[in-house]
Amino acid sequence: MNSMMQHTWQAIRTQLERTPATARMMRVLLRTPTHAVHWYALLATALVIVLVGVIFAWVVFAGIPGQVRASLFTGTQPETIQRAELTEAIDAFRARDVLFERLRQVRPEIRDPS
Repeated sequence: MNSMMQHTWQAIRTQLERTPATARMMRVLLRTPTHAVHWYALLATALVIVLVGVIFAWVVFAGIPGQVRASLFTGTQPETIQRAELTEAIDAFRARDVLFERLRQVRPEIRDPS
């Protein structure tokens, strides 16, 4: 590295070592083998992604209970089922049930196409 880059990194390191928490973290990083430092970066990145996801979910989903509560008190009546529609649906299910039972008792003969 050139001297300008070394000076910049030294200045960053000096600033980070001023607080006890970052100084402790710097000591851990300096003792860690260089081939394993990328795991710290990977863990830090994963932590940031998880925290951003949790904060996003908190912000987006926090307003939902209020919206649900507001929709409950709008004063509109829920749509009711008409008796004729209900009878028609029940008749359709009964017809399907009869057809199913008939097919169970008299199985259709299917020939092998080969």
